[in-house]
Amino acid sequence: MSYKLFSTQSFLVMLILIFHSSCAFAIWGLRGNVGTGTEADPYYKFSARYLSQFLPPNPIVVEAGAHDGEDTYQMSLIWPHGHIHAFEPDPRTYPELNRNLRNCNNVSTYPIALGSYNGVANFYLSKPTTEFGIAGQSSLFPDNQELWPWPWVEIEKQPVSVPIITLDSWAEKQGIKKIDFLWIDMQGSEFQMLKASPNILKTITLIKTEYSTKEYYKGTVLFDQLKIFLETMGFHLMDICGETHGDAIFIKN
Repeated sequence: MSYKLFSTQSFLVMLILIFHSSCAFAIWGLRGNVGTGTEADPYYKFSARYLSQFLPPNPIVVEAGAHDGEDTYQMSLIWPHGHIHAFEPDPRTYPELNRNLRNCNNVSTYPIALGSYNGVANFYLSKPTTEFGIAGQSSLFPDNQELWPWPWVEIEKQPVSVPIITLDSWAEKQGIKKIDFLWIDMQGSEFQMLKASPNILKTITLIKTEYSTKEYYKGTVLFDQLKIFLETMGFHLMDICGETHGDAIFIKN
């Protein structure tokens, strides 16, 4: 009987951890949508590595919906002289996020939802599954079962309470005058968060946002309206992937 100690991917990840031991991340396995994709990958143009050409070498990055921190970790490697502010309101996931990034000196984490007001918000948790654990479909909005596209994920009907703050208010409290890159994965509440913070939005160079053309969450503003709003704020659509749900890149004119 033979034993395979490491897969090729695990070995590459271990090398990364050795050479970046100041920011050792606990998750084995890297997703290609941040920094590990190649130009042959159709998602490469949505990766932080590709998008870095449009940003300074030391950007201020805000990530709304950081989940377990895997994307955050990759961005911390791509921009070692920048700073990533990672928000994750799910009270079950945030401890893992904080633990995974505890040695990343260029990352700050916040157990807070970014949104359209300051105070306390209802937050609808995705139920853990045997296969996926805690999925990333938790949201400030309840699910719309008539259109729900993820049959393997079930959303709790009874919300929990989480702290919420506008991006404008947070930036003012932190003394942050400009954000270079806004990375948003908020499961349907992206538009409301953006619209509530016009001051800091004026300073942003690049936005990667999740979008939908169907109301998978009750209250979601659909892509056409999101696009029109961002165009009025001085952005234009640079790229988009997905049919009814995916990611879009907007860059300042």
